[in-house]
Parts: sequence; structure tokens; C-alpha cells
Amino acid sequence: MYVMKHRLLTLGLSFSLLFAGVISFGQIKEEKAVQVKADSDSYWSTISESAIASGEETLFNALNKKIRGDVKVVGYSSLYENYKYTDYVPGKNLVWDMYGGFQYLPSKNTGNYKKPGDMYNREHSIPQSWFSEHSPMKSDIGHVLPTDGKINGVRSNYPFGEVDVVGTGDYNNYSFGSQTDGDGNIIQTAGYSKLGTPKKINDVSIKYSKNTVFEPDDQYKGDFARICLYFATCYPKEADDTAEAQTFYKTSGFPYLTEYGVALCLKWHHQDPVSVKETSRNDGMQTVQKNRNPYIDHPEWVDAIWNPNPGELTGIEVVSPKTTYYQGDSFAKPKVNALYDSGKKVDVTNSASFSGFDSSTLGNKTIEVTYEDFKTSYDITVIEKPYITSVSLTTPPSKLEYTVGETINRTGMVVTASISDGTTANVSSGCTLTPSKLTTIGEVTVNVTYQDFEAGSFIVTVSEEPEPTRILQSIELTRMPTKTTYNVGETFDPTGLQIIAHYVDSEETEDVSDLVTFDVTTFEYASDKYPVFATYTENGISDRAIFRVKVVGSAPTKSGCGGNIATTSIVLASISLAGIAILIISTTIRKKKNEK
Repeated sequence: MYVMKHRLLTLGLSFSLLFAGVISFGQIKEEKAVQVKADSDSYWSTISESAIASGEETLFNALNKKIRGDVKVVGYSSLYENYKYTDYVPGKNLVWDMYGGFQYLPSKNTGNYKKPGDMYNREHSIPQSWFSEHSPMKSDIGHVLPTDGKINGVRSNYPFGEVDVVGTGDYNNYSFGSQTDGDGNIIQTAGYSKLGTPKKINDVSIKYSKNTVFEPDDQYKGDFARICLYFATCYPKEADDTAEAQTFYKTSGFPYLTEYGVALCLKWHHQDPVSVKETSRNDGMQTVQKNRNPYIDHPEWVDAIWNPNPGELTGIEVVSPKTTYYQGDSFAKPKVNALYDSGKKVDVTNSASFSGFDSSTLGNKTIEVTYEDFKTSYDITVIEKPYITSVSLTTPPSKLEYTVGETINRTGMVVTASISDGTTANVSSGCTLTPSKLTTIGEVTVNVTYQDFEAGSFIVTVSEEPEPTRILQSIELTRMPTKTTYNVGETFDPTGLQIIAHYVDSEETEDVSDLVTFDVTTFEYASDKYPVFATYTENGISDRAIFRVKVVGSAPTKSGCGGNIATTSIVLASISLAGIAILIISTTIRKKKNEK
């Protein structure tokens, strides 16, 4: 979850309505985030405080009428598109998964489930089999979330719970890493999901013959508890009589949850308070289907409905307050729990009042916290915000030789900032290099700056860009030698021959006639088609062309041609050493009938 928890909204016994400011959330259109606005303040204004206080109406029934009357679910196939309103990771345009800890591209919703991370799908936090896949529950985005496909399969339709002994199946104990938002802030700590035999919850056992539960990570348990309570409030009589459904829900009457369901939801609700993720999702949910989860906006309503008599209030406690502030910082409200003689703790953060904070001046301050008739306090210190005093180039980049047109490679460069509090920081990635692209031949001085500080400089050597290495593709014989008839023993004469070289990915050609070598020096036997190979090599790549000439003499011929064909027979070919025939030219001249 977000490391900074969203402030909780508290109604209290007087049901005074307090509302948080609207949290904007990202909608995606062509992979771009667009603000979604929702007004939680006006949404709950129809809940009658006086009717509830007088007993004319119960809070549960008032919430049921409100959210069930407003819900207008989208089609099941449209959920993927609408997750762009409810489940986008801030600043990253990725879908947020709470089972496997992944952040998914919104389009990664098709594929297979071979391993975690392959794809995500639509997960019913309250399994479809618990309500026979009926609408509107099937498409209610309030409980149908994007989750990793593989871990969703591991969860199956098992109820939520806390695992005592992990099962032996693959991924029954799946660990995942931390995640950040678009600004690099940690919004998810490393965690796990588990499947196995259940523990008791506050001495309450689950009544389930399969004896298997699914446990999400601690940072998401409150989310799922409030989702389960939303379902019980919106659809109190919709659960089936399956064994799985009856572990959690009962439709015969209030509280519409089993003893185990109440115990688990209360424990997880108090253990994991409402986060920014949930409030943002609630805004998106209202945009998509016109209703909200009441227990996200008003977490105190959970105890007001399912735990109305926690006992006698004995005191309050402040949980993990921020104790060091920089001058000018805003106040970070800590969590405040009300303590009861029953041992229960109730989050009353937004019903508590805080005084004594002032960050305009330096020094020690005391923050006083008040809830009903109880007070407590804690101390904070306001210190001067550290600032940079100097910046220096500690180590120049590793690469100092370049060719014209290249950009400076920062690898190996270390730039260190000295801070007023005596610490140092590596600020290499935020430095500016001038010039960054090299356009001048010779030695070039590169200046390094960070913000308004000069860090130093280093010298690089810039040389002219070398000619690109040509890659020979083939050679082509475009003109035969002048002499094409020889006697046995005569020396080959290449005069007049022309060979052109062709290159890969280039229209450039070159006449390489004077650079080729031949496999023939003198002709050793008579033949009408004596083969001559011409070979050309460039940058380690060779190709050759073959052509044929006529050789006459007293020596026996090794090949010939019968009939009245060919006093002159010339075959031109260019054959790639890779075995590809590039060009074959064949010219045949017929004899006249009276010619010998």
C-alpha cells in the first residue's frame, strides 16, 4: 500500500459527517492518464443522521438503500476497459494487482496462466460460485478486481482467511517484491499470498469441510475486508447456500455475515487502515457504476454496524507519529486508536483533534491529541531543511574517446554533492553536460553542472567519423574479355573483362576488374566450354564469377557439343560463395549449314 496512509474519515457516535477532499485518479485514453473527479462529500449527504440517532432507521439499512439503489454496473466484458478508472498505478499507466504484486500493462489481459506475471484477469473477490454468477454481482467493479491470472487460479473459490500451514501446491506460498509509483515513491512493500489450512480468528474457527483458505498480504487485508463488507451491505441476501459461501455470508438476517466473517473483517479492517489506493479506487468506482464503498469513505461505520459496543473507553494511543519535520513542512496526521476495556482498539484518527504544530520556526514542539475526554501528546523537532553547499566531479566518465556526432556516455561518472547537514549525495544522474553531443574534432572540454553549481570538467578526444565498412554482397561479370578463343597451352588474357561489385544495404557499386584473381594461367586442354573463375575479396568476404571460353588444340577434349551448335559458346555466371546463383547469361551462335 501507499507508505503514507490516506486520512480516515470518522463519523463517531454522533454520526457527524466529515468528508475528505476528492482524490483525482488516472483514466487512460490511448495510454494517457485523464483525471477522474468524484464528490464523496455530496454522495453521503443523504444518509440521515437524525433518523439513525433516533432509531428510525439503522445505518446498515440506510447504506444498503443508498449503494444498492445507485449501482449501475457495466457489462462484464467492459471491466477491463474500466479498470483504467479504478486500478491504475499513479503516474505509470499500469494496472494494479493485489494477489501477485504485479503492475500490468492494461492490454495484458489475454494469454495463459502458466506462471505468475503472464497476464491479469477479472477476479471476483467474492467468487462467482457464491452467488451463481448472477447480475449485478458478476460485474460489480466494487469487488471484481484486476489480479494476476496464475495466483487467481491458486485462490480458486476458497474463502479468505489466515493460513496456519501452507499447502504443498505450486505457488501456494508466493512472494512478491516492492513497487513504486510514477515518482519513485514506494507504494507496495514486498509481500506474499498464501493458500493452506486456516487459523482461528479471535478464537473463532471457520466452518468449512475443505479446510483451506486464501490469505492476501498484510498490506491488502484491509482492502479485502472492506470489499467483503461492501458486498454484504449491497447484496445482503444474494449469497448462495454453497459450503464456501456459507463460511462467510448468511442471508437469513443481520449481520449477513457468519461469526467467522465478522471476526475476519473486523480484524483486517483495523489491522490495515484505508489507503490512498482505496480512496482513488472509490472515486473511479463512482465514475464507473455510480456508487461507492461506504467503509472506505467512513471506516468508522464498520464498528458502528458490526462492533457497536466495544466496551468502556479507557484512553487513546498515537501510532508511529512523524517526529522530525523540516522547516515549512505540513503536518502529517498520525493514526489514533481509541482503547477500550474489552481490549479492542478502534481507529478514531479523524475524530481526534491535534494542536501545537508549527513548522515555521525551528526547535522542539509538543503535539497534543484529544479524543472525547482523553488526551495524549508526543514531541516533534523542526529542523532546517538540508541544502547543497557544493558539487564536485569526483570521477569522469569511463569513455573519453569519441567520433564526431556521438553523445557523451555518462557511464562511470560520479558527481558528489556536499549537504549542509554533513552528508553527501551522488547526483550524477541529474547533472548537465555541456556539450553533450560532440560536433568538433580534437580535444573538447566538457563542463559538468548540477542545478546552479559548477561541478568541474573533463576532456574528451574527438576524431573524424571513419568511413563505414562496406559489406560485399556479390560480384557481377558485365563484360567478357576481348579474347574468348585460345589454343592449348596459351596464357589467359583478361583484357576487356569487366566485373562490378555490389554491397549489402547499398546502391553503391564499384568496378573491381583489376582486383580480381583467376584460377587459370594457361589452358591445359581443349574444350568448347573451358571454365574460368574470377574471385574478388573485400574485408574478408569473397565472391566469384564464372565464365567459359573456347580452347582448341591437339589435346583430347574433356567436354564438347555435338550437332550444328556453337562455334562460339559463352556462358556467364556469378555464383555467391553462399551458394546463391546471382546471374546466368547464356549466348549461343548457330553455324550456317555450309560452315564446317
